[in-house]
Amino acid sequence: MKTVSIPAQITSVEDRIVGGLTLAQLGLIAAPVFIDFAIYVALPRPMKLNIYKICLIFLISSFLLILALRLKGKLVLFWLLTLISFRVRPKLFVYDKNTLAYRTALTSESRGESATSTLQEAKGPEPVKQDKYYQPKSSHKISFIEERKGKLHVYVGETI
Repeated sequence: MKTVSIPAQITSVEDRIVGGLTLAQLGLIAAPVFIDFAIYVALPRPMKLNIYKICLIFLISSFLLILALRLKGKLVLFWLLTLISFRVRPKLFVYDKNTLAYRTALTSESRGESATSTLQEAKGPEPVKQDKYYQPKSSHKISFIEERKGKLHVYVGETI
C-alpha cells in the first residue's frame, strides 16, 4: 500500500471572496471610493469639482488599483513591502559585539599612576588597531573561513 503524507495545515492558500479576488484585493479596490469621497468633501471648495481634486483622485485611485494587481501569484503591495523592508534593513552584520572598537582605553590614573599629560585625556583614547577578526585568548584553536555571499564559518578545534 502506498503511503502519502498529509500536511497538517495549509497556509499558502488564500480565500477567494468574489470573482477570484481576495480580501486584500477587495480592500485595495474599495479604498479609493472612500478616500476620493473624503477628498471631494474635505479639500477647499467642498462639494465642488476642481481640476486639482480630479488629478489627486485619479492618482490615488490608480496607485491603489495597481497595488491590487497580482504578479507571480503575489499582490504588488506585498512585492513593494518586501522591497522596502529589504532596502531599510541594516547592511552590516556584526559577528561579535565584544570587539575592541568601542572600548575605552585605560588612562594612567585608573591604573594607579599619576597623570603627566592632560592633553592626552582631552583628546580621548587612541584607536586600537585590530586584526581582521577578533580572536579571544583561549586554549582552543579558532579559525574563521569567509565564503562568497558573506557567509562566515567558525571552527573551534581541539585544545592546544
